[in-house]
Amino acid sequence: MGISIVIPLISAASALGLVAGKMVVDVPRFIAYAIAMSVLWGTQALRGESFSVLSLLMLSVVHFPYVLRLNPLPDYARLLDWFVKLALVVGILGLVQFSAQFVVGPGPAFPIESYMPSQLKVALFNPFTHLQYGSPYYRANGVVMLEPSFFSQFLAVAMVVEMLTRMRWAVLATLIAAIIVSYSGTGLVLVAVAVPLILMSKGRWDVLIVGAAAVILVLVAASFADVVFVRVFFARAGEFSATGSSGFARFVGGFYLFEQFLWPDPLRTLFGFGAGTVDDFKALANVPVSGTSIFFKMVFEFGLVGATAYFGFLACCFHRSRAPGLLKFVLVLTYALGGIYIPFSHALVFGLVLWPVSADPRGSAALADETPRRPPSPEKFDKRLSEVSA
Repeated sequence: MGISIVIPLISAASALGLVAGKMVVDVPRFIAYAIAMSVLWGTQALRGESFSVLSLLMLSVVHFPYVLRLNPLPDYARLLDWFVKLALVVGILGLVQFSAQFVVGPGPAFPIESYMPSQLKVALFNPFTHLQYGSPYYRANGVVMLEPSFFSQFLAVAMVVEMLTRMRWAVLATLIAAIIVSYSGTGLVLVAVAVPLILMSKGRWDVLIVGAAAVILVLVAASFADVVFVRVFFARAGEFSATGSSGFARFVGGFYLFEQFLWPDPLRTLFGFGAGTVDDFKALANVPVSGTSIFFKMVFEFGLVGATAYFGFLACCFHRSRAPGLLKFVLVLTYALGGIYIPFSHALVFGLVLWPVSADPRGSAALADETPRRPPSPEKFDKRLSEVSA
């Protein structure tokens, strides 16, 4: 597949930021990173078997930026607002793209896929995806996004940010409309999980109940009317149980791989088969398996010991971020939906919850006032002390 240009760009930004003093190392995160990498490299060396050094080196490089943060910190509320604006632009591009293909055809509507030389395209992804088998129409990818799935996840994260901050209904309606024309289940999964949690946290049970009822009525009416676009959504909803689908390969097939190769060998269960080996074994699996799933790849290649160290490092990074908890939760889901070397979810984590906010183990709200408070005067301190003593 080669190496995405985003990975060296993120690494270069991290290095330049450190040299210029615009980024600093968060010490607890760095300690967790050092422990995780020591465990991963150490277990591979002690196993005494061959493993992919380049694969493990890539893992180390991709995750080093997790230990950094900006210095000084930016205006976080303004940063989130700009992120939503960017998502709105991409979402509108997707809506125009999806509508344009019915008028001018798919060529002009998907210019990168249709006219750009193959040498400049990213291989082994599906940016040009039919609505369903045999359909002349395609799912929107926002023109500039790699796949409809990334397009829908990007917009879903923007929806969460908007609901946590300004809650503008016109913005939310535009984003959900763009997610719909992507016809990607991953973005809908994020919305279905995150939106009810946000509404419950804000006490908006009225909106939650009305919204759920509206969704059910629309789906029932559309199914009775035999709307082709709704049939596509229902068909994709059954992917997790269909062994030939990408959904099964990414989120279910790995458990069969564990049962077939990993669990029967206690030593392999603890320390795995070695970095870079999952692709070799998935060809021997009884069912289709995706080698990019983060959970399956880490457990299969590094065993329970290595996977515990790796996910412990990620947990430390997210815990020390002062970003809103629901935003962190959605980005964890986005991370789980992607591949471990696909920089899309990594970049969202860097840009929204790790680099632009300070680390605070107490988990204070990120949007709280950052102005330092002056210590109380001696008179107030004596008064408070006497009250406590009494």
